[in-house]
Amino acid sequence: MRYLILGDIHSNLEAFKAVLKEASDMDIDKVVCTGDLIGYGADPSKCVQLMMSQPLEIYVAGNHEAAIFQTGELNLNSLAAKGIEHTKENLSDDESNWIFSTAFWKKEFDNKCAVAHASYYYPNDFVYLKYNQDERMHCHRAMKEDDVDVLFIGHSHSPSIMPKDYRGYPVYSEVNFIDLNKMKPCIIDVGSVGQPRDGDPRSSFAVYDTEENSVIMNRVDYDIEKAANKIIEAGLPKRLATRLEKGE
Repeated sequence: MRYLILGDIHSNLEAFKAVLKEASDMDIDKVVCTGDLIGYGADPSKCVQLMMSQPLEIYVAGNHEAAIFQTGELNLNSLAAKGIEHTKENLSDDESNWIFSTAFWKKEFDNKCAVAHASYYYPNDFVYLKYNQDERMHCHRAMKEDDVDVLFIGHSHSPSIMPKDYRGYPVYSEVNFIDLNKMKPCIIDVGSVGQPRDGDPRSSFAVYDTEENSVIMNRVDYDIEKAANKIIEAGLPKRLATRLEKGE
């Protein structure tokens, strides 16, 4: 099996389409989404519809999925809150119900792998593993308890790998190929399709090959200008548009 693993699409239709086009020649069997399909961007409904049309194996909920079902005051920054307001106004009941009925908090699949938005340990707490070694330690321990060798996540919008090795729980960025026969247990942050924040504005995604037990990290260009203009035209904060161009 070959899995397309992607997340943090954030209602960016142009980026989502670019990733699917790039992956169309990669013999993909199934799609795994690490969450935050919606929020921030201009096209929540179209992104949900596009995801619904994919050979979807797993979709886990991120903090933005959690927010669309939250009542009362949102525990989000002002930019994220504006994005959630736009999302709620533009999703149909059927689309919202599909998210609610489809998304897990965490889910295991082939070869002792699992997927969550932020962490396997308390998956709906939405911590940032990349920036907290104690949380990485807790996550690795939870994985060991459940016999999980590999965890795919998103949330940080910045691709990286976080193995447990003799150095403890380090973080490595700018890794393009991961041989999981030699590097496990391991947490793999696949980065963001729709809003990268590592200084590279290109969409980030991964392809996991179960036969080779390897992961290839990928980047692809998309029409940033079109996505940014649609954000402004939708009346969303300009900052949500300008950050796309800088990958921040």
